[in-house]
Amino acid sequence: MAVGVVKAHGAGEDAHSIATVENITVRKVQEAALEHMALHDPLTGLPNRTLLGDRLRQALLTAQRDRESLSLLIMDIDRFKEINDTLGHPAGDRVLERLGELLRDSLRGSDLAGRMGGDEFAAYLVEADEEAGSRLIARLKDRVDELVAADELPVHCSFSAGLAHFPDEATNGDALFRLADQRLYEAKRASAA
Repeated sequence: MAVGVVKAHGAGEDAHSIATVENITVRKVQEAALEHMALHDPLTGLPNRTLLGDRLRQALLTAQRDRESLSLLIMDIDRFKEINDTLGHPAGDRVLERLGELLRDSLRGSDLAGRMGGDEFAAYLVEADEEAGSRLIARLKDRVDELVAADELPVHCSFSAGLAHFPDEATNGDALFRLADQRLYEAKRASAA
């Protein structure tokens, strides 16, 4: 902090001004870091449930205004508890990191992926219909095992996914999440059978 006194003469009297200058760069950097921590998953760096939900609401408003479609994908890793139990939590964390990278790298710039918590991820795809969402799921399923193999983890990795579409199947974010979540658990039951 710097303090300066400026003397000025005017109308025969001394006038004094005091100015205080403070560099707030460090504080702004700290505030940005705290905001990032509050809105992003620390393991994957992806948006967390809060930020993803906020951005989805914004995307739905835009889609509604522009009469566009939007798809929501929710996915989680099959038998993830077994990975943690047999290989340890560091290996489980690495699987989550790799899945987050794969999901982020598989999306277009207009789409957004996030980690909802645990082994559950979500992504919304703007201007995407059921076919586009299904193609994304197929691409992810084709690549997820090879990413885990790259870390030499002795585990087969697969996931289940649920997909829901706006405006055909749901007209708001809550309904979209419920439907995609319901379909996720239907897919998990089907893969376990």
